[in-house]
Amino acid sequence: MDDDFFALGGTSLSAVRVAADLQRRLGRPVPLPALFLDPTPAGLAARLTTEALPASVEDALRVVVPLRRGGRLAPLFCVHAGMGLAWAYTGMVRHLSPDRPVWGLQLPSLGGGPEYDSIEKLAHRYLDEVRTVQPAGPYHLLGWSLGGLIAHAMATELQDRGEEVGSLVLLDSYPGGATADPEALDAGDLLRGLGVDGSPGEDARSLTYADVGRRLGESYGPAAALTADQLRRIAEGYARSTRLSTRFAPRVFRGDALLLTAADSSRAGGAPSVNAGLGHSITGTVQDERVDCAHNDMMQPGPARAIGVLVETYVSGRGG
Repeated sequence: MDDDFFALGGTSLSAVRVAADLQRRLGRPVPLPALFLDPTPAGLAARLTTEALPASVEDALRVVVPLRRGGRLAPLFCVHAGMGLAWAYTGMVRHLSPDRPVWGLQLPSLGGGPEYDSIEKLAHRYLDEVRTVQPAGPYHLLGWSLGGLIAHAMATELQDRGEEVGSLVLLDSYPGGATADPEALDAGDLLRGLGVDGSPGEDARSLTYADVGRRLGESYGPAAALTADQLRRIAEGYARSTRLSTRFAPRVFRGDALLLTAADSSRAGGAPSVNAGLGHSITGTVQDERVDCAHNDMMQPGPARAIGVLVETYVSGRGG
């Protein structure tokens, strides 16, 4: 009952099939995000029993989503990476203390909300959301890649407000690491990324988001409930948020931080040093730990387990 679907070899592709099969057997909606948020039989059963399950994919695309509710410890707030979704953090959450509530922060535009033209404005919006969950500090913040830049901006704004930041955790996140002209995620990219093969002779460049939505429904059934509009928002949000990071100049955070570096960095020249854009924007001690993985693999089962242990040790050691 406590076996982790993804730790046993489950993938995003097989998760879609499992969610669709559960929906048929149970005769009730089982949105795909539910399996990402709680990928054990016991956890998913509890969500179904307590109605904690998102009622729709739109619910799972809200700006703030619970990755784990309850617990007596201080909550940890996890900011999305470039795709704008916080679901991936469930791989790490399972290796934090079971008494720690965890919340994910996601791009507002994915759920049909407004767009923002700077990291600082996004950070301000996210703090408004955070304070509805936790009205006063100390706050514990984590961000992966782009999310680390946003978490840093949140931390400096909290200090401006006179609030305490208990811990700041950055997962392979460095200012100036993105390109000003990111490759677009077109409909064909999304289709392939979701595990659906193209039809013989099909030109992926001619696909629309409506085509992708239709093909997902044909291939996997109603549990693959991403609409054409939601797919478009994800693709556009990725490009837009990546561009924002090129204009971000971090202010000074007066405190310590944990930096978890992907040892097999895809960046030219390998992983940058702590002083590569971070050293001058953090006045305290930056604890730099290497994780044996590539940048995009930090939430795969093995790395996520190592990261979860390091994060929990750090946060709990700082009174969290």
